[in-house]
Amino acid sequence: MVWSFVNISGSLWLYFIILSVIQCVLWMGDLNFRITKDSGIQWNSHPHGLSSSDIENIIKSDELAIIRKKELAFTAFSEAPIKFAPTYKFEIGTNNYVADRIPSYTDRILFWTKQTSWLECTSYNSIHKESQSDHRPVYATFQARTIVEIPKQQRYPYFLKTEKTCSLS
Repeated sequence: MVWSFVNISGSLWLYFIILSVIQCVLWMGDLNFRITKDSGIQWNSHPHGLSSSDIENIIKSDELAIIRKKELAFTAFSEAPIKFAPTYKFEIGTNNYVADRIPSYTDRILFWTKQTSWLECTSYNSIHKESQSDHRPVYATFQARTIVEIPKQQRYPYFLKTEKTCSLS
């Protein structure tokens, strides 16, 4: 998982130069990080009704959180607080977790912006409905500051005239 991040980010053409001109990056999908130890929760008795303390306890064993804390990968990225039940691994067509697996937060949305005030995650959640997948989808809503472009003849490098706000879902 960490190797995939390093390999993908390192193979991007002029990765660091590109990041110097990019304003925002969203990195999302099945990142395949797992929960490393069983918290003792009886998962199928309340997959949607976990308490905030249960979730905090689960996150302590989350591989992505551990790797970010050790600064091995995704250190520049942010993630909104997780307040939902794990999104993997379900018995297909049910809301029951697979019995022989520790449920995990494999599906994630991470974000990076040049200025932290440019992008704000206003919601981060999952959809826990029966599905034809063993994953449950994760979604985030962001508030983004946008810049009105100024015609070239009126521009001085990085001169910004006005700002507006928009919402991304």
